[in-house]
Amino acid sequence: MAAMRGQGTPLPDSLQCEGAWVVEDYLYLYWGSGGDVRAGPTAQFSVGAWYQGNPCVGLDADQLAGALRVDRTTLIAANRDWSLIFLGTANMPPRHGGLRATAYGFRLGDREDYLTIETNPHEGTA
Repeated sequence: MAAMRGQGTPLPDSLQCEGAWVVEDYLYLYWGSGGDVRAGPTAQFSVGAWYQGNPCVGLDADQLAGALRVDRTTLIAANRDWSLIFLGTANMPPRHGGLRATAYGFRLGDREDYLTIETNPHEGTA
């Protein structure tokens, strides 16, 4: 399968964390943090990240690796060689008091899973 735009390329310094794009200007994995990173009950993700005027979602590489039952090194390598496939998003019912929830789906080999981000007007929760 073809790579998503910018998949596997390192993040710019302006995002203030170590990581790589899954979809440039939209979705990234991080494994070193800075900036505004929040922890939720089951996931961590970056909130309020903007790159070139676009809001971006950052997913903790360790969380996604755990969901896909691989280690972080394997996940990062899969993103670089394009074997990590971003399946897209789906609206989900909020479970933690937020206004909306979005599931981000991934496939790696025969493994599929997703991470859900729940948002409210002031911050994100997972």
